Amino acid sequence: MATTTDRVSTGPTPAEVETSIIRRHLDQWLENDLITPGEAAAIREFERAEGDAGPPRIAPIIQALLYMGTALTLAALGSIYWQLYGDLLRVARVSVPALLAAVLAAAGWFTARRTDADVRRFGGVLWLLSTGAFAGFLSELIMPDELAGNWSLFLVGIALSLWAGVLVVLSSQATTQLGLFGSTVVAAVGLPFAVANGFADESNIAWLALSFGLLGVGWITGGRTQLLRPVVLAYVLGGALTLFAPTFLFGTDIGEGVPLLLGSVVAGGLLGASAWLRSPALIAVGAVGLYAYSFRAIWVYFGDNVGMPVVLLIGGLLLLSIAFGAIRLGGKRAS
Repeated sequence: MATTTDRVSTGPTPAEVETSIIRRHLDQWLENDLITPGEAAAIREFERAEGDAGPPRIAPIIQALLYMGTALTLAALGSIYWQLYGDLLRVARVSVPALLAAVLAAAGWFTARRTDADVRRFGGVLWLLSTGAFAGFLSELIMPDELAGNWSLFLVGIALSLWAGVLVVLSSQATTQLGLFGSTVVAAVGLPFAVANGFADESNIAWLALSFGLLGVGWITGGRTQLLRPVVLAYVLGGALTLFAPTFLFGTDIGEGVPLLLGSVVAGGLLGASAWLRSPALIAVGAVGLYAYSFRAIWVYFGDNVGMPVVLLIGGLLLLSIAFGAIRLGGKRAS
């Protein structure tokens, strides 16, 4: 006679079935180039951690106390520093922000090694703050005496980029990438400023457009090659910077038609790149840019004529109908 124990199924548990389904989907996504091998490995690691007990998450109130305590402490230290700034020797003005940057970097390193995701996130914020403190140190070291003339801003940006780049290598978080992005933007501004002798001529501002455009393309490439993570943030920052670059040409002797044309071409290029990179983020950035440049072009050239905007409206609605029709047709084929 069979017992209750004998009748218990020895098949896979629901959790094991779910894990098997996830792994099969990951393999399919990899075969169709929907995700990268690195992203697949990260998803597998996350699912494996979810199956274990794992460390307890920090309560939201504790997280709030961490961030509020850090903000109040830094605000107090900054106030004391600026109140004493006029009486401090040059060596103290340089060493105080350097010491603060080192302390914040060390604290970020300590917290980033923890297994708690919330604590690691807080460590990324500390590293971002350390980049700001390091910027203060460099400004005191290079800027006051203009040791390098017009090259001072570029040197500060390069040194900041090196500092922030090390932090990105240690921990690829959104906060560390933002620190690196801000640092390289400073360098991108500083280089044409030095080459153009401080933008003495208005037309030299065109160098900024070139500098920002190249940096934006480089940032998108960094996301594509997984050098910059999160990849979505890299695409958004790079796309936005590339779109913003032509705006430097407005108000110069180059003429308004050139930046409008360049901006529209860049926006279209981002939309095309979004299909190649399979990035919804670039679709959004490109669409916003195309709208902004198209709206300005209509306002500049057809502001008093309602005929052309109506034609563009009809064209836009036609494109939308084609897009939605393609989506609907694709859904029917999939079903």
